[in-house]
Amino acid sequence: MNIFIFALLPLLFIADKIALRNKKFLFSFYNINVLLDPNNSVNAYVIGNNLVVTRGFLNLDIEEQRAILAHEFSHMVLNHYKKTKTLLIISIVVSLLLFQINVFFSLLSLILALLFSRYLSRK
Repeated sequence: MNIFIFALLPLLFIADKIALRNKKFLFSFYNINVLLDPNNSVNAYVIGNNLVVTRGFLNLDIEEQRAILAHEFSHMVLNHYKKTKTLLIISIVVSLLLFQINVFFSLLSLILALLFSRYLSRK
């Protein structure tokens, strides 16, 4: 079972690179890279120090863009991405350790971690 821990944890560290692989660099300011996702849906999200906006986001009026950007910057200022990633790593390790004892506790720990993660992002 310990081999799963060593197999999963590196994936969490390269997941950011994979998620950003097809995004186009737009510009950088204050150590924040702004990237364009070619998706036409209206969305913006943060991955580390990268702010990703979709093509659909660019079609919004300026006030809507400002509101969405303020929301995403608040995630950056409050370190939600780092907290969520740390929580995910801890929950995977704990879940795999509990899996050796009982599958129910393993699943319960993952569900609690996901709920806490949602709580952090809404806070």
